[in-house]
Amino acid sequence: MNKKQEKKELLIASLMDVRRRVIDLAETCPSDRRSEVFLGTWSLWEILAHLSGWDVVNIAAGNEIQAGKLPIFYQYVDRGWKSYNAVLVEQYRKPQFEDQLALVQSTHDQLIQYLKELPADELWQDHGIRYKGWIVTLGKLLKVLAKDEDIHYQQIKNFLESKHA
Repeated sequence: MNKKQEKKELLIASLMDVRRRVIDLAETCPSDRRSEVFLGTWSLWEILAHLSGWDVVNIAAGNEIQAGKLPIFYQYVDRGWKSYNAVLVEQYRKPQFEDQLALVQSTHDQLIQYLKELPADELWQDHGIRYKGWIVTLGKLLKVLAKDEDIHYQQIKNFLESKHA
């Protein structure tokens, strides 16, 4: 296995690991705390919707990058992606918690399948796309996604370990 393929496998494993931990933790959340706000204006429910949205967005970003285009979500950049995250949460939030859990698994499965079918070279291929001098590749976007999701995992864990207010 070449270095790029190894790097791809590690990235996929990282994404799968953190999502599994988030879902496992979410499943332990008592029903009376699922919509309790603990992160800005978000509860566990909104965090799960947020993750689903970014799964879908990153699949689209991969296609846009391969086409030599800056991913469309860059037109919505603001501090912490607050505005865009609000749109994603509204779009991907389900009325039933079980449906939210199913969606966050389904969108992740779609992202992982997309990545498995993508040639390893394509993840870090420089297609000449830049944002404020930063080389935009799908691999870099997904490393940020994994880091963000790990932060959310810790936030959920801290919330569930805290005493009910």
